[in-house]
Amino acid sequence: MFADAVALLHRLRAAGIPVALVTSSANADRVLRTAGIADLFAVQIGGNEAARLCLPGKPGPAIFLEAARRLGVTPSLAVVVENAEAGVRAAAQGDFGLVVALDRTGGDRLRIAGADLVLADLGGLDVSLGGRAGEREKWAAGESGSDPWVLRYDGFDPVTEGFREVLCALGNGYWGTRGGRAGMRFG
Repeated sequence: MFADAVALLHRLRAAGIPVALVTSSANADRVLRTAGIADLFAVQIGGNEAARLCLPGKPGPAIFLEAARRLGVTPSLAVVVENAEAGVRAAAQGDFGLVVALDRTGGDRLRIAGADLVLADLGGLDVSLGGRAGEREKWAAGESGSDPWVLRYDGFDPVTEGFREVLCALGNGYWGTRGGRAGMRFG
């Protein structure tokens, strides 16, 4: 079990944000009870439940869409946290508001699969700001502050640099410009 994931679950619960667990595992309920975290999930859809409902597996979005339905939330206002390429593809295909990939090994494979944000640790996911899940810039640590009109970036992350530059673009409908780190070439 990863401490950052459990801490995120507790923060979500404290913020009143319901969480669903989607897994292909047939023994997820037993694992969650043994770990003492079963009560942190408002909805659980495991392998047996998915089979009973005839929900196709990942990379199709059906199981994620069912979880959102059970939570009573529109997918475009929901966040999916996933660590596998098939799951990221499923969430992206389901038009969820934000697809957060957890990649503890590094690389670009989950961004290529469709993730909006790729994090190495869930401790950086900021759940305190509220707002629509589709407002991606408000969810990454270090990229937000108490003022919702201010974007602040600390450090350099080559994986998200293009995303940051697009968020910092300025235009009026006729003319636009964007900034980037020193030495960047735009083509």
